Amino acid sequence: MSLSHPPLAADMPTPTRNILSTMPSEIQDFIYKYALLEPDTKDAVVQVHRTGYSRPGLLQTCKQIRSDALKIWYYGTKFHVRIHDFDSAPLQKWGASFTSIGLIRGKVTMYSTPRWEPSWDNLIVWLELYHAGILHGRCPQPAHLLEQAKENRVDLQWYFPGVMFDVAKALRHVEWKEVKEILVSMRTSLLATDSRWND
Repeated sequence: MSLSHPPLAADMPTPTRNILSTMPSEIQDFIYKYALLEPDTKDAVVQVHRTGYSRPGLLQTCKQIRSDALKIWYYGTKFHVRIHDFDSAPLQKWGASFTSIGLIRGKVTMYSTPRWEPSWDNLIVWLELYHAGILHGRCPQPAHLLEQAKENRVDLQWYFPGVMFDVAKALRHVEWKEVKEILVSMRTSLLATDSRWND
């Protein structure tokens, strides 16, 4: 059995100095943009699902790099929020990340391709969050749908959910309990378009 001695200071590797942090912020930003948004990935889209979305590994390296580069990545990336069956969970996750990071909503490119399968329970939860101003995303506005309908490009069965979002927004000054009663009374309009709204 041999005794080992602790390594001498001369034997230990010298910590590498963070050269990036000594550079002017413009050069740092250029490097981060190149690393995070390089040309072959500029058209890449980050998928936002019910469980969230992934970020590049570079943003996981240390707090300083994350702090310096996070907004560059968000503002230079396209996000695709997937919404199924009026489930607003992906939008909730999306909104939570904006709040915690302090992003400016209008500077981020986001789109969604919802699959609007009827789900009354999901719709009413979403309407409540929208009414409270917690969620800003919504299904298409009725006026937009009517315009598309003139060109035969849309199914008007999504007109009534859009009207319900309009009602929830217009009545933000009214208690949710009263607004919910109004929305529940509008459910018959949904049932006229699709019996699955009864489930």
